[in-house]
Amino acid sequence: MLITQLTLRKYIVLPSLIIAKNLCRMLLFQFPEWNEDLKELNREMHIKCTYNGIQLSEKNFQKTG
Repeated sequence: MLITQLTLRKYIVLPSLIIAKNLCRMLLFQFPEWNEDLKELNREMHIKCTYNGIQLSEKNFQKTG
């Protein structure tokens, strides 16, 4: 479920909001901020946590396979 939410947010919801924001800025005769928005989207990172919200490092994961 969390993977689905992550995928929807990163690849559908946020890009849609960026497009809508910049289209509105163009309609209001303002300079669109495509580059800044896309840089921020690419800088976004996701941290793996336990159900209690404690951050895990790569060392704590048990490799299976």
